[in-house]
This record gives sequence, C-alpha cells and structure tokens, in this order.
Amino acid sequence: MDNLGDVDYQSIAGATATGTHGTGLGFGNLSTQLTGVRLVTGTGEVLEIDAERNPDLLPAARLSLGALGVVTQVTLDVQPRYDLHRRSWCARLDWTLDHLAERAPAGTPRRDQVGPTHRTIPRHRELRFEEIEYMLPAEAFPACFAEVRRRVRERHRRVAGWRVLVRTIAPDDIWLSTAYGRPTTTIACLQNTSLPHEEYFHDMAAVFRHHGGRPHWGKKHWLGARELRPRYPRWDDFQAVRRRLDPDGVFLAPDLARLLAES
Repeated sequence: MDNLGDVDYQSIAGATATGTHGTGLGFGNLSTQLTGVRLVTGTGEVLEIDAERNPDLLPAARLSLGALGVVTQVTLDVQPRYDLHRRSWCARLDWTLDHLAERAPAGTPRRDQVGPTHRTIPRHRELRFEEIEYMLPAEAFPACFAEVRRRVRERHRRVAGWRVLVRTIAPDDIWLSTAYGRPTTTIACLQNTSLPHEEYFHDMAAVFRHHGGRPHWGKKHWLGARELRPRYPRWDDFQAVRRRLDPDGVFLAPDLARLLAES
C-alpha cells in the first residue's frame, strides 16, 4: 500500500471505513487507496461501486463508517512490492518546530531500518492505551500545538504519561474524510489505560475543536451529529446517500445514530 498507519491491528475494511492514516505531506489516508467497493445495502441490494459503476456513490462509500451497508469486497490501488528505508532521529522540540518542512535533522539516526513497508512503518505496542486524535487545517497547527503544549505542562504533566504524536495527511475529496478539502496536520494524545485520561482528553479536545479540528472516527471523542455536521462540507450529501441505501436505518446502531442522526 502507498502508506500505512502507526499500528496495523485493524482490518482493511475497518481502517478504510474510519479514515485511518499514516503520515506524509503527499499521502492521503488509507481510504484514498480504496478504488472500488461491493456492499449489501439495507434493503438487501448488492451494489458495485467504482469509477465505472455507480461512481456518484464512491465519495461516500470509500469512508462510510459502515453506515451504507455490509462491505463484502474492496479494490485497492497498490504498488509493486518495495523496501522502505526508515530513519528516525531524536531532536529538541523547539528545533523540530522550526524545521518541520525539512526532511530530517543532522546527525546520526537513532534507528536505521530497511525492509518491506508492513515491517518498517507500523510499530508493535505491548501496553494498552487510550487515544484521542484530531485532524487540523495545516495552517492552524502551530497555534494549536502551542496551546496543547502549554496546557500539558501547566495542567496535566502529573498524569500525562505518553508522548504527543503529530502527523500529516494530504487533502482528498471523500465526503466524510477528516482530511476532506484541506492539507491536514494531526495531533494525538495517548494515555495508558491504567492512568486517568478523561480530564486530560476533554481539555485537549476543546483546544482541537477551537482550531477547526475534526475528530478521528476510530478514536475517542464526544461529538454528535449536531457538532460534526458543520465540520464536513459534504455532510448532507453523505446523509442523502445513507438514507437512499438504508432507508429503514438497519445499520444505524446506537453509536452511529449518535454520530449521524441529528435528532
């Protein structure tokens, strides 16, 4: 695949249905690699969706949260197998923020690895953790990150046991994609499941929302349809497709109803 996420525990269907992503200014999330979908709708109809068949549904079906039907087959745009050279450095935060556009810092890499992407990109994690992640307009990142850093240092340093992850995603045209229509920078906060996280995460979420962030569909957040709708320019188009393919709400489970049903 063109790119992979930080972990690889997900299924392909789950990863594409929620917009799971890796990092890279030129790389979209994993949903952008999906070029075709076969699904069974809420009425039992089998639909083939790709650039030739029902192409009007493709921007909705590539990232659907499972709300359009049961996905039974996907087609992915993949590349010939290749080895990736991964080099990792440690650098001071202030230096890093001043040089974000550069490929790498000077000096000897802390980790130097060559191998297939599925072995060099994802990282195995022994500890169980909670996570919140928001996708921000790239131009909002500096101010947002500065406020996150300030609050962590002043309010949460006593309990914040994990690092903060920052990644980038290329814009796309998928209706419910968290990178829809804009270059995106993400900020994720993680915490051991054995440590308190709700106060910390709620505080961070307020910062992310203030800066126009969209929450990762597959991670913790507390937004419902009323709050989500203004963040997605094609929200109503997706809802129209959802009602067309599942008029009786067969797939609108309680969690999806909270996310999608404005009632």
